[in-house]
Amino acid sequence: MAGIDVFFGTMNPVNFKEKGCDTEFSARITGYFEIEECPEEKFGQTDEERRVNLKKLGVKMLTARLERWHEVGKILTGDGSRELERMLTADLEAEGIKGFAKIKTISIPDEVNGLYEEQIVKPYMDAVNKKTARGVRKETGGRL
Repeated sequence: MAGIDVFFGTMNPVNFKEKGCDTEFSARITGYFEIEECPEEKFGQTDEERRVNLKKLGVKMLTARLERWHEVGKILTGDGSRELERMLTADLEAEGIKGFAKIKTISIPDEVNGLYEEQIVKPYMDAVNKKTARGVRKETGGRL
């Protein structure tokens, strides 16, 4: 089997929670797999059959990962995209597939974006900025 690229994405927003927050948010996510090898008996004989089946698998794996996202401890729209790629790549390996996953977009729908920004992104950025300022003060002897 020659390598194939498989693009996948959630047609509808998928619900998720961030660690330490009881609010349920939703996101649309797109990504792709770069597949080097996969079991033909499980995913199809032709590249087209494999693309269709792997696309379905991608959405299924993505949805399952988001349902348990609150256990991860990463901000989905921040450092979480790399963690999600790592997790999906591990899921591929568990299916007997040699390849890797990449996340292209994570989009929080407008109806929950303001709430997400207020409850998740702003506190996260405030903590990052505070940590950065402490590091600068330490390096400059207390001066900013």
